[in-house]
Amino acid sequence: MMSSFPEVAPLDSLACWRSFAQAAQNTPVDPQRLCVLKAGGLLVDTSAQRASPELAQATEALLQARQFEAWRERMLTGQVANITENRAAWHSALRVPAPSQQVAGERERMLDFVRLADAERKWRNVVHIGIGGSDWGVRLTIAAFGYAGTWRN
Repeated sequence: MMSSFPEVAPLDSLACWRSFAQAAQNTPVDPQRLCVLKAGGLLVDTSAQRASPELAQATEALLQARQFEAWRERMLTGQVANITENRAAWHSALRVPAPSQQVAGERERMLDFVRLADAERKWRNVVHIGIGGSDWGVRLTIAAFGYAGTWRN
């Protein structure tokens, strides 16, 4: 499929990438630095992460060079953001409380599939494979089918 996106320079060809990599190498992990973030009922301990003003500055420069905010906005609003498949990445759009008509249609299509699969009882074992899903993918599948510890695994 032809992509309508401009060519993107390889990451390692960018000066800001080299600056970022150097800043990361030059910033030691400080096991004495306690940094716990609290958000949404979660506690995240980032103490083992590298942190320095230089690394933060290099990170910001890299994000700007790759137009992170614009691409993030595309993804969050359901626009075409997947350049390899020239389609929307619906990770966030599928989760909004008041979805677009297209997202609502996709949700309904998946619910119809789940209802049919449930009624036919053809699949006892369900494997959810997704990028970055690991534990959450399994939880998503169980929640979608509504069964925990019954006939479906």
